[in-house]
Amino acid sequence: MKKKKADRLPPFTPTLNSLIDSNTYKKLTNAARVAYLLICRQRRRFDQNEVCFPYSHAAEYMDMHTFSKAVKALIACGLIDKKQEGGLYRKTNIYTIVYGISIRDVEKHSVGKTLKPLNSCGK
Repeated sequence: MKKKKADRLPPFTPTLNSLIDSNTYKKLTNAARVAYLLICRQRRRFDQNEVCFPYSHAAEYMDMHTFSKAVKALIACGLIDKKQEGGLYRKTNIYTIVYGISIRDVEKHSVGKTLKPLNSCGK
């Protein structure tokens, strides 16, 4: 039986709490944080790490120069990698999300922290 569209969650961009709590993320500027979320928003699957994102899509959120500085900060922190695709034909840039999220990682983190081994009861 198919699920009704009303039963589905609205589109969202997942981010790990461990990333938000990390010192790397805390040191980023607000523009870099927004740029990271905009790049992560382009993923269509949880295990997709490469996304295409032109500067023009960030225009409604920030200036092109601000976005460029934010991307450089994200690359310096190691959160993303950038493949330069521009040049003569003006193709869009391809970004690789280094600190991605997957359902399996979330399940491992939540299950690993909540379950205790059977032999450690009371010891």
